[in-house]
Amino acid sequence: SDPANNFIQGVLLVKQEQLAEAYEPLRIAAEGMPGHYQAQMELSGLLLQLNRVFEAEPYLNRALLLIGDEPMEPGVKKVTRETIQNTLTEIATLKSQGPGASSQGG
Repeated sequence: SDPANNFIQGVLLVKQEQLAEAYEPLRIAAEGMPGHYQAQMELSGLLLQLNRVFEAEPYLNRALLLIGDEPMEPGVKKVTRETIQNTLTEIATLKSQGPGASSQGG
């Protein structure tokens, strides 16, 4: 199925707070459009909300690589980049604490 349509469907489902239902369309979008910054951000954000922290890591890494080309206000881009980097650092810390760590807190 078409990644662009899946992206739109997934975003709408997130807006309606149907998070579990949004996962599959957003995954199809992010995998089908690896160069699409917003698709990576939407999926990683959803996974973080679903407390599937480790699964968000590859999409956050991809978003970090893509953000340089995004048409954003420089200040916004800087803050967004720092937020992604901080989240990736937190994920790395959780990973170092061993299995089951991601289910605590939040």
